[in-house]
Amino acid sequence: MAGRVLTDVWIPVSLPQSGTVPMRQVVLTTLVIGIGALPAVLLGFGGAAIAGALVAVFSLVVAGGGPLRADLRTLSWAGPALIVVMAAGSLLSGVTAVVVVFLIVFGSGMLATLGRHYAVVGQSLAAASLVAITGGISAEDGPALVFFTGAVGLALAVALRVSTGRDDPSGPTRAIVAGTLTDRDPGSLDYATRIWRSDGSPEWLGRILVGTAEYRAGRAMLAVQTDQADGVEEERLQAVLDDAELVATELAIAVRARACTGLPSLARLDPAARAIHLHGDAELPDSVDTMRVGLERIRIAVLERVPGRAPRASARAAMHRAIGVLLAHLSFRSSLFRHSLRCALAVTAGMVAVLWLPDESAAPLLLVLYAVLQPMLRDTMEGALQRTGVVVFVVALLAVVAAFLPWPGVLLPFGLVAMILGASRLRTSLPLLLFCLLGVIVVVRVLQEDRAPTALAINITAISAIGATIALLVGFLSYLVLPGSITPDVPGTLHRAVYAVRDLAAGAHGALDTREGRRALRSANVVALRRTQDLLGLQARLEEAGPEAQWTVRRAASAVHALRAALAQMAFRPDDERAKALPAAVTAERVLDYESRQPARVDLSSLAGPTLLVAPILEATLIARSAIEEVRAVDWSEPSAFDADGESLGMTADPRQPDRWSLAREDAVPSVDD
Repeated sequence: MAGRVLTDVWIPVSLPQSGTVPMRQVVLTTLVIGIGALPAVLLGFGGAAIAGALVAVFSLVVAGGGPLRADLRTLSWAGPALIVVMAAGSLLSGVTAVVVVFLIVFGSGMLATLGRHYAVVGQSLAAASLVAITGGISAEDGPALVFFTGAVGLALAVALRVSTGRDDPSGPTRAIVAGTLTDRDPGSLDYATRIWRSDGSPEWLGRILVGTAEYRAGRAMLAVQTDQADGVEEERLQAVLDDAELVATELAIAVRARACTGLPSLARLDPAARAIHLHGDAELPDSVDTMRVGLERIRIAVLERVPGRAPRASARAAMHRAIGVLLAHLSFRSSLFRHSLRCALAVTAGMVAVLWLPDESAAPLLLVLYAVLQPMLRDTMEGALQRTGVVVFVVALLAVVAAFLPWPGVLLPFGLVAMILGASRLRTSLPLLLFCLLGVIVVVRVLQEDRAPTALAINITAISAIGATIALLVGFLSYLVLPGSITPDVPGTLHRAVYAVRDLAAGAHGALDTREGRRALRSANVVALRRTQDLLGLQARLEEAGPEAQWTVRRAASAVHALRAALAQMAFRPDDERAKALPAAVTAERVLDYESRQPARVDLSSLAGPTLLVAPILEATLIARSAIEEVRAVDWSEPSAFDADGESLGMTADPRQPDRWSLAREDAVPSVDD
């Protein structure tokens, strides 16, 4: 059960994962940490040294695994913020501490609206603030010394990140771009485009993305045509589709490579050759030509690898979109807003309890509370109770081990070095990061407390149980007070989301040359964002449903969300770019007619517009239409489709789960459309 709970509450992160840590890096990192920490420990500044090591851990968690350029840019602002939080935390007390904790936890939770990576940054800032304010690690050393050791920790993190990424700084970008050739997640192309821009927009990878967009649009249309065909025609189209995917897989391998001197024969294959050989040279649909054009563009780009960088996107436009997304989520209809508010209120209640307790033994309380509430966007009562039991058990085990060891202090250096070296693992699992922080705090408390081991272990366990109880109470009360529904209305939620996206598509080709038209478009985008957020939130509440029902809703939610993001990206472009892409918006509005039973058809000639704007719209439209039909085919009133007795706690969970189309979602919140 514990393994299942820990797996369920992992926060998937979109950044690529590194492999095993090289032994050379382990030795050098341990040596550098030892040289830096030894003087502080000998001078009696052990708490400040621990704080500096935690700054290094948090810095590597928020900036790692992605392109080196983007990670260093993140460290340039997130690193100083972490230092300030760790240094100033011990200065706060009373009402000021309560208010600051509320603002940090709520604000960091809302950072997830800006994208998948920002969700990790927000969670790390919140965890750092809880450690600094109530952990009591460096309270005796003063903020100036902690600021200095924090700067040393940040410098160590920068050095480690540069050392691991200097050999191939753009390797993660190539891997993410290559992944778009083989997956079927309709939102992956948009995400790869944003990663590409964060890495300085290498021109040859931009051409890969354009070719991939064409290929994916043609592939989606051909998949629909294959489903609509029968007999020999179905076999012919399926053969083309299968061979195209084989070619794309080979090209993805070439894109990932640091250099390419030639392509294997399979990568140069015409995807229609086998079908023509087996079934004759009858005319093939336009979607096949679209795939051919896209694959050929990729072949040329891979071989030539033209140097240079594409023009950067407007920072001002990105800022406007970020503000718009944040404002759209400032509503009780947003599950992310409710979740951020729930976590902030729970931590505030825990902070008040900490202030009432007579000593500093309540240090683990807030982290336990945060570990119970934060990882899940939505959850059942059973899941919340299981996670609560795991958290309390882990803290109790840590307390017993630390309290009865003859020299518990020896655990700290080994634990901190392991956290720094395992930052890539902590980045993918918020509960694991919080458990490690709890371990550090428990050991520090054992060193600071002068009590019998048994009494100390019982005290820490009781404090953790209090924190978990507060989390459950706040979660349950917020479910009763905040808007929500025990039994999800799958058809109704999908219907509202689809029509909101259709309104956005209609607004995209409406009268934008007037202030009223632009205001109406922004309003349509806000409504569509909230409706798709409601649809995304259904997935985690269907864990009692059959696997086919879960798959159906997951696919529909992913496609409708990706379509909204693609339409929003196009709608707020400059007039000349938007005008060229308007046929795609018209197509989306027509195909997404919820009441229509007509087969989905898309005019691929509209790809003549800006490909990276148009192709994602067409692809997501086709997948969304197919998914809508699958949802409508399910009788949601039958218990076999959905267990209406499932009791929801109103908490939140990340809906990303693997499925047969690899519709892997990295988070459940809409992000800024770059």
